[in-house]
Order: sequence, then C-alpha cells, then structure tokens
Amino acid sequence: MGVDQPIAMLQQHGWHMVNPLSPYTEQLKQIEKRIDWLHDAGFHFISTESGFSEFTPLNCSVMLGWMNHAAQYARTKYNMKVTIKVHISSVRKELDSSN
Repeated sequence: MGVDQPIAMLQQHGWHMVNPLSPYTEQLKQIEKRIDWLHDAGFHFISTESGFSEFTPLNCSVMLGWMNHAAQYARTKYNMKVTIKVHISSVRKELDSSN
C-alpha cells in the first residue's frame, strides 16, 4: 500500500512534508518526521511531487536536496521506495502562417 505525499506542493490544500519558510536543516527533519509517520501508518512506499505547484517552481538545488533526502532516509531506515511524479507544462507557440 502506498501514499502520494507531496514534499512542498501547496496545491489543493495538500498535506505537505516541509514548511518552506523553515531553515533547510529543519526542513530535512520535517521530511524525516513525516516519513516516520507514514511508515507507522502502514504505508509501504511513497510517491511524491516536485515544486510548489504545477506552475510554481522553486530552487532546483533545494528541491533535489529534499528529494534525495526523502529517498535516502526512507530506504535506509525503512527499506521504503520513494518515487516522484514530475508535471511538465509547456507554452505552445503559434506558427506564423507566412513561414
């Protein structure tokens, strides 16, 4: 049994792992605490999301740090897998008919 648990996505009032206003070291502890809770609730794997929303990016290094920490902590402490869904949005450029 798995759960979709966003790390920082604030969309649709989702329950997220980190408070982005906290210091980075505290954010890593928040991730650990949430993974502990999910494990204790009986989940066997975690799927997560990137970014704050589908259209609101954040610092890539911070997001990668959160993802790597979550995956390593879950695997090391509980042998749980963590997967991530990445939404890709694009802007369609209309072609000029004269080209």
